[in-house]
Amino acid sequence: ITRRKTVRTSIVILLATALRLWGIGFGFPERVRPDEQYFVQAIQRFDRQGTLDPGWYFYPSLYMYVNLAVWRTWTLVELFRGHYEVPDLRRPGAGLEQLREGAPNVEYLLGRLVTALFGIATVAIVYAIGRRFYGVASGLVAAFLLAVNSLHVLNSHFYKNDIATTFVTLAALGAMMQYVETKRRGWNLGAAVLTGLATATNYYAAFALVPLALSQFLACWPDRRESADAAAEETGELPEQLAAGGWTLIRSTGRALGRWETWAMPVLAGAVYVAASPYCFIHWTEFLNVFHRMFFTDRQSLHDAMVRQVGFEAFGFQGSPLTYSLLFCLRHSTGAILALVSIAGLVSLVVRRRAVDWLLLVFFLVHFFMIATGKAVFMRYYLSLVPVLAIAAAALIVRVAERLVPDRPRRQVLVVLALAVLCGFHGLWVAVRQDALLSRTDTRVEARRWMER
Repeated sequence: ITRRKTVRTSIVILLATALRLWGIGFGFPERVRPDEQYFVQAIQRFDRQGTLDPGWYFYPSLYMYVNLAVWRTWTLVELFRGHYEVPDLRRPGAGLEQLREGAPNVEYLLGRLVTALFGIATVAIVYAIGRRFYGVASGLVAAFLLAVNSLHVLNSHFYKNDIATTFVTLAALGAMMQYVETKRRGWNLGAAVLTGLATATNYYAAFALVPLALSQFLACWPDRRESADAAAEETGELPEQLAAGGWTLIRSTGRALGRWETWAMPVLAGAVYVAASPYCFIHWTEFLNVFHRMFFTDRQSLHDAMVRQVGFEAFGFQGSPLTYSLLFCLRHSTGAILALVSIAGLVSLVVRRRAVDWLLLVFFLVHFFMIATGKAVFMRYYLSLVPVLAIAAAALIVRVAERLVPDRPRRQVLVVLALAVLCGFHGLWVAVRQDALLSRTDTRVEARRWMER
């Protein structure tokens, strides 16, 4: 049985790997993907100026440092292969520049490969969370749904920090859930550290501070199997249930407020963020100016440009961001069927009233409404929500199968398989078409070749 589970998990991981590596070198030698050049330019600045200050604060710097380590590892390999030379001793950086000129696409390709690896690792961590809290079958289904998700597959091809942010944020959520379940301090510390690292990868991951704070209170909630108040909530009349629930809430809240961890963990997350992206703190004035531009000036001007010039009004972009997020972004980030099943899955988890389920729901709601209240809403903002939706959908699919064919494990497997394929087929179809398109010669490359004839 263990071997069979390993084989199934390996198949899902291999599928995720194939979809994320197919077409990874798209567009070369042109620079066709926006934002990739910012990370390349930051690493070139590190090399040329001998600094770790990116000089550009629209993104925090942790992901730049990760890719800097990869780039310098590659240059070290090239040194031992005999490809590194210093043609002019008066120019110490000439050796690196010569490597760049000899392989102009390598920096971009290495960055895309790092992103793809984070994407594959996210599929693995979704499996781990699903298996730990909802069973092996739920873990496999959740991993499959994320492996074939077209939004996650597409963004795993780009040298950008969104996929890495999704990975670290999800790891932080998993640590929070483990802490709430086990009450072990190590998981609490891990959740705080990972929350800080996620924020140092991309600013919007700071929303994870809310579920981190909530986990401190949920960890103080009494175990339903051991609490007399919980028993009264289950068996008593409505007034007794309300009284017992209210007393439990007051007592648990008071206990949480009196613990040093409740106050220390958000502070620890902030300290980790500063340590991992220090120049945002050192150059505070420039950071505040950039932050103001991102969240106010640029967002409004970008919204106006997309509505008036690009013509996004056909998708409801000019209307309510919440309506646009629900009717367009959420639907297209997962596919219509999976979106409905995922929302139903979140509702069914809440009905179970487990603390870890509430944590999952709050994680989704806080992130979703943070996105939906912005002026400019883009599909990639939903990447951190997709794994949570996959887990919720998988848990619901397995529960439905167990109720449809109770005490018949083989038929349950067939039902789970059928429902998983139904929910994941749209994503797989779009992902394959996207990869096939990326693997073709870019039309901009063809145009340049034609003009150079």
